[in-house]
Amino acid sequence: MPSSPPEPLPLLSPAERQVLALLARGHTTKSIASALDLSIHAVNERLREARRKTGAASSRELARRLAAQENWDKQIGVPGYGLPDAEPRAPGAVMVARRWSRSLVIVFVITAVSALAVAGMQIASAPPTAPAPTQAASPLASYQARFDAEARDSDWAAPSELRVWALFALVDGVQSIEVKCAAKLCRVDGAVPPDAMKRAKAGVQSDALRDRLAGAGLKIVAEDLRASPDQAGAGRVTVFLRRIG
Repeated sequence: MPSSPPEPLPLLSPAERQVLALLARGHTTKSIASALDLSIHAVNERLREARRKTGAASSRELARRLAAQENWDKQIGVPGYGLPDAEPRAPGAVMVARRWSRSLVIVFVITAVSALAVAGMQIASAPPTAPAPTQAASPLASYQARFDAEARDSDWAAPSELRVWALFALVDGVQSIEVKCAAKLCRVDGAVPPDAMKRAKAGVQSDALRDRLAGAGLKIVAEDLRASPDQAGAGRVTVFLRRIG
């Protein structure tokens, strides 16, 4: 882990962060334009505007700075500096949040053990009853099982992962996006800062995102947005997409 955080970046728009992130992954302006269905001129305009805001000498230098910032944020486990939907927190606040989280875990364990003891006595004294019907698996668990069972179709999966990543990078409030595709299904995971859950939910459920995904031959079939239990850490979003057409 680096000894100190990278220099904070000025606020960049989601579109500017999107092309810089792809540039940091080794893509050229031509391949970025193809992945995002943009002209090369539009990609260069986004890079030029990002350089103007930050004073960076080159786009690749700025892309490396953004990647270093996001890696630092992921390592320390808090939303990053300079992102439009995140606020930096002091190290002391992070430590307090972590201690509070551990305290909550201890209280939860003690409460759960007590509840189980009471429930065990009640069950022992209760008359036998008919077995309850088995509940159907949740849609998310069902699609996860199907996803795990699929073999990877590399010819389709690799370009689909890039396109899906680019589309979800535009969703306000969703960060640290990871995309994995198999043969007919894709799974998207991302982090959501505590104050961005409503924006992230609205973006994931928006008609605009669904229309763009349909244009890429994909459809959302299951989604789950959940806040952090201690209300201090980042929440999570998981989305499953199905190949159409």
